[in-house]
Amino acid sequence: MNNLFRNLMRVSNPDWEYKWKITLPADLVVEVDLDCRAVFENEWFRIEPLDPGKTRMTCKKGYSWDGCSVVPDAPGTERASCIHDELYQWAAPIANAWGCTVNTVLYWANHAFLQVMRQDKSPVAGLYYAGVQVFGPLYHTIAGWF
Repeated sequence: MNNLFRNLMRVSNPDWEYKWKITLPADLVVEVDLDCRAVFENEWFRIEPLDPGKTRMTCKKGYSWDGCSVVPDAPGTERASCIHDELYQWAAPIANAWGCTVNTVLYWANHAFLQVMRQDKSPVAGLYYAGVQVFGPLYHTIAGWF
């Protein structure tokens, strides 16, 4: 089943029995060259500042997601899509912890998505980044992650 259909069904039909595509078998830890404003942590995700201009993010074992939303999963996108989904899912509490707007977190998330795809040498990094910059905030609202 393609990603577009899965996401349309999940958003449009709350009774649809949904099964996630990917579940982390172990913690996923990535570092990006972005400043974060403060530590954020919940049961599934941790963001922590390192040196100035560097941030570590940890997606915790057992977290499940769909890979890239709407578009096909491509080489070098799995880790980036996990980080991006976590940032979008928790954008409101992250914004609260950071003292900023949700849109600021979404913009930050898109840049983290690009950096992780580049780390993983994804051939679609620029194209998928452009897609989340244009459609990400709208998808965030439609998916109900307020």
